[in-house]
Formats: sequence, structure tokens, C-alpha cells
Amino acid sequence: MAVEIAATFQEWKQNFLVEIDAQQHNVAKGDEFVSQILQAYYNLSEDDAIDATECAGAGDKGVDAIYVFPPEIDAGPRILVVQGKYGAAGIGLNIYTEAKKFLTALKDAYTGKIVTEAVDKVAGVLKNNGQVQYLIATVESLSNTQLADLENIKKLAHIDFGDQVTISSISLENIYDVLSTEEKIVTVDLPCKVVPVTKDAYVCVVRLTDMYSMLASYGKQCGTVDSIYDHNIRKYIKRSASAVNKNIYETLENNPSHFIAYNNGITITCHGAQETAQGLQLSTPQVVNGCQTTRTLYEFMDKHFAGIDPLHDPANAMVTYREAFIAVKVLVVQKDADGDKYAKDITRYSNKQNVIRGKENTSRKNIPRRPMSLIPLRQHCFMLRVCLVNHKKPLVKVVNLLLGARNLKAL
Repeated sequence: MAVEIAATFQEWKQNFLVEIDAQQHNVAKGDEFVSQILQAYYNLSEDDAIDATECAGAGDKGVDAIYVFPPEIDAGPRILVVQGKYGAAGIGLNIYTEAKKFLTALKDAYTGKIVTEAVDKVAGVLKNNGQVQYLIATVESLSNTQLADLENIKKLAHIDFGDQVTISSISLENIYDVLSTEEKIVTVDLPCKVVPVTKDAYVCVVRLTDMYSMLASYGKQCGTVDSIYDHNIRKYIKRSASAVNKNIYETLENNPSHFIAYNNGITITCHGAQETAQGLQLSTPQVVNGCQTTRTLYEFMDKHFAGIDPLHDPANAMVTYREAFIAVKVLVVQKDADGDKYAKDITRYSNKQNVIRGKENTSRKNIPRRPMSLIPLRQHCFMLRVCLVNHKKPLVKVVNLLLGARNLKAL
């Protein structure tokens, strides 16, 4: 499956379905559909994709394919479970009923009952503190009713299995958006405390709930939040466990108020940024540095607060994350050849500076510690000095803003 796409969505979709429709019966069509999804969206080889679908059939408990991801350093076992709905099976699909069938079977297998070989294998991953990604794959995008059912089943999965089970959906249009290099015109709001550095550069402090809200808004407009990442990153995000970083996840779970201290922040490029009363309005944003951070934040919030709108939270369920912050750099790039080169350079250079090697990290262990109350602010200001070394006047404003807010809630 080619990654670079020059065709329109309808042309690509027609080409995608040709081999599937060539199969002789519905079961084979369903298997081929799931196999093609695995190859296109997860970069699986054809052999691996075919092997993954061997579990499909009558009484499969909503499991049309399973794939155990190769082990990664500092990451537990991960397994992908796919339920594909092709042709008549996708018409009038009841997301809640279909996904609950799998969750019920998984609970039975987890308690020791023998269900099916595939479900028992998934339960084994859970018992070894692994992660289960359950994906519902459809030809057409989900309706509003189906999306509401998806949010409800996410809540049920979280109640039954905590953070170990993630449920999501994908349609052909979502896959096209991820694989395509064509930019969609998307406008999102980013509520924040913002300091204009130049007319095309801004430094912001953003509540975690507002960052999640911006990502969710983007995902709703584009069908998938993955499109917000640089094209070269999208190809690997679904395969890699590091896309959802364990240390970032633990900070969100245990010390969200320290997030701004422990995280280097993110960089967003866009074709336009307009200051508003609440912060910034961004045109066609892309996260070019901070993929792990934003992806982990999105996954975490989506698991813990499924169905809750961060902008309308009457029960104040998200209050802890409304009082936690992240640093964001926003850079406007023009939509022309020079702008494209500038954007690529931003991506290249910003990602070269975010790795601390073990030797460099341990060499600092004997440096006297600063007072803990100052670490979040001073670390954040150090990051801003690196970013804004050539912009002295705006820098003073940023430093004063942060040093004057010893209690981050003041932001």
C-alpha cells in the first residue's frame, strides 16, 4: 500500500476496494478488508496481516484479527485486536453491542474461562500487565449515534480494565487522511496565555484540558487526530509503543501539576495564527515536536474522561488537569516553497534537541538541588531562553510572566 497518495479520496477508495471485492464470498471479503487495513494503517507485511486474520470466523467474539507487536525496550506487551465491518456487516452497525461482546468475552477469559484461542491470548497479555488496542474498522465514517456509542463503550472498557484496554475506530477516510500528504484546511482554538515574540512566533502556556480540547476538535474535523502530526511521523505512530510514553503517562496520572516542570513542551507550526480573547486560533496546525507528549496526553484524557467535554464539565471531573499546564511554541509558516522548507527545518532541528543521553543525565546528579518550589518556573524559563535567545524584549516579558506566577494556578 503506497504511502504517498496523489489520488483523490474517492479514487483511492475505489482502488483500495478492488482487491477486496474480487474475493468470492463475504467471509473472504471481510478477511481481506481487515488485512488491507493492517497493511495500510499499521505497516504490517502482507504475510503478517494474513496471519493476523486467521482467528476470524463464526463465534469469534468480535475478534477478526489479532497482532502482537514486537517487544520494545521499557514497554510491556501490546496486542492489537481488530473487528472489521465490511459490506452488509457495516450497515446499521451497533458499536456498543459489538464491542461489548468482545469485552464480555475478555472478562471471562481473564477470570480463567476458556473462550477462544484468540481471546485467551488477549487475556494473557492483560495478565502480564500489557496493553490491548481494540480497533473497529469500517468502510464509511461513523454516524453521530455510533460515535456516541463509541464513547460509552470506552467508559465501560475503562471501568472493567482500567488503562489496559483502549478502544477506537477507523474508516477508510481516516486512513486516507493519515497516509495523504495533502493538507486539510482546519481551524482550531487554542485557549492559552500567549506572548507574541514576532508576528509569526508565539510562546504559550496551555492548560492540559485545553490542549486535549484542541486535539479533540482537530480529530473531529479530520476524522482522526493522527493527521495533526508531521507526515513522516504518522507512518510510525500506530506501530510504536513509544508513541504513548510510559513516563509521560505516569506523570499525568500521579503528578499532573508537575507536568510543566518535567516536560520540554511542544512545537506547533500552522499557516495562520490569530490572537483571540481566549488565546490563539490556529489554521492548519501540525505538531512537529512533541508527538509523544500530545499523543500520550490525548490517549490518557480519552481513556479517563470519555464522553466529557472539557469546555462543559459541570461535575468538574477534569479539575486537576485544568490546573496543570504545558509549554507550547507556535510558529507560522507560509504556504509556499520557502514556507515548506522552513517547516521541514523546524521539524528537523527541534527533534534533534530533545534527547538526553544517559551519561549527560547522570553527570548532573551531584549538582546541588534548587528549592523544589522554583523548579517548575525556572526550568520553564530556561526552555524559553533557549527558544528566544535572539528576542530580548519579548523574552523579558515571558520570564516576568512565569516568575511572577509562583503558583501556576495564577496563569
